[in-house]
Parts: sequence; C-alpha cells; structure tokens
Amino acid sequence: MVAGQGGGAVLGGVLERVTFANPETGYTIARIAPERAGGDLITAVGPLLGAQIGEFLRLRGRWSSHPEYGRQFKMHSYATVLPATAAGIQKYLGSGLIKGMGPVMAERMVAHFGVDIMHVIDDEPARLAEVDGLGPKRTAMIAAVRTKGTGRRHTALAHRLHPHQRVP
Repeated sequence: MVAGQGGGAVLGGVLERVTFANPETGYTIARIAPERAGGDLITAVGPLLGAQIGEFLRLRGRWSSHPEYGRQFKMHSYATVLPATAAGIQKYLGSGLIKGMGPVMAERMVAHFGVDIMHVIDDEPARLAEVDGLGPKRTAMIAAVRTKGTGRRHTALAHRLHPHQRVP
C-alpha cells in the first residue's frame, strides 16, 4: 500500500533485505516488497533499527529521488504489523524472532492451530504443548514473549525489536 496522509505517505510491505544498517544511528537502507502483488522491490531509507527480515512493516515518510540510486521511500517511522494469513503467520513465527522457534516448528504450530496460533500464544500458551515436538522448555520460551494483562499482542516482542519507536 502506498497512500498519502497529511502531506506524507504510508508504505506497507515485507522487509526482504537490509542492504546497509548503521547500529549507532539506526539509519538503514532496505528493500521492501510492497503489499500489492507483483510490485517491484522498493528501496526504503531511514531509521529501521530492529526490524527483521520477513516482517510486515507500515512505513511513514515521503517519496524522493536520489540522483544516483533513483526513486526511494524516505521513512521517518515504522510499525510492525502482525500477519493475518496462515502463510504470513508461519513466515513471521519461523523468522527467528522468537527464541526456540524456527521454520519447522512454526509450520507445525500453524498446521495444528491455523490462524488462531497468535491467540493461543497470547491467551492460552499451555496449549502449545499440543504441538508435536514442543516441550515445556520451548513452550515457556515462546510464552515469555507475550505481555500479560496489556491487551496488546506481542508488545514485549515489538518493543524489544525497536525500543526507540512507538508500537501501535
């Protein structure tokens, strides 16, 4: 999605690649796959410290044209958006964001719970033990990511990923 909003623009898409990142300033050059199907990768530049490959991001900023590198999206802020489809959830969970869970375990969890897996992680983490190969230790590590009593899904994870930015 690319939309104008209050003189700025909003770009939604999946973080495909980080070309450059300065850990001191957070300045990043990244390639984003826009949410509209079939779109070419878009170069995004600006503060993107903490975002992980495979995450769906909502970037806020403006379009610009670099004399050497062409059209770019200059972001001033971003938010991570949790996926809503089984495939998106599986990619998100299997991306390495949650300690103790890789692509194989994410596939098993989504196969068992479907799109309800995020609800299970948030509200019924003990049920994770229903998944073949997921024991008490790994279940505890996954459950530790959630935030109790805030009413906001994965706030602790999102804050850990980008502590200097507001999380929706």
